[in-house]
Amino acid sequence: MEIIEVARKLGELLRESDEFKKYEEARNDCRADHELEAKINEFKIQKKVYDTEAAREGRDEDMLAVIKQRLDTLYEEINATEIMKKFNIAEDNFNILLNAVNMTISSYITEQPYSAEGGCTHDCSTCSGCH
Repeated sequence: MEIIEVARKLGELLRESDEFKKYEEARNDCRADHELEAKINEFKIQKKVYDTEAAREGRDEDMLAVIKQRLDTLYEEINATEIMKKFNIAEDNFNILLNAVNMTISSYITEQPYSAEGGCTHDCSTCSGCH
């Protein structure tokens, strides 16, 4: 099908974009930092424990407070690292590109013009959200 072929080509072009390359590099840097990876894994585990306990009848509020404090500490430590800052910026930039692609495609479907260079139209009906 022609549409699928064009989508594959678009995927290839996105993969070759500077935004994706920077995102992939930053993601790999995060994975290579074992201390950061350990904190991220602990955060995920603590979050699961917190969510499970919070959903339980007769939950232990004291335990939830302790877990919440640990989650807050881990979150701050993770996001304070230069590697994570770089990752967040790269991810945001790649998401902006993906959003521009999606908005461009959508504008042709809905016949409502969109220009990535044009910026905000101040008409939220033409936009998926502020960036």
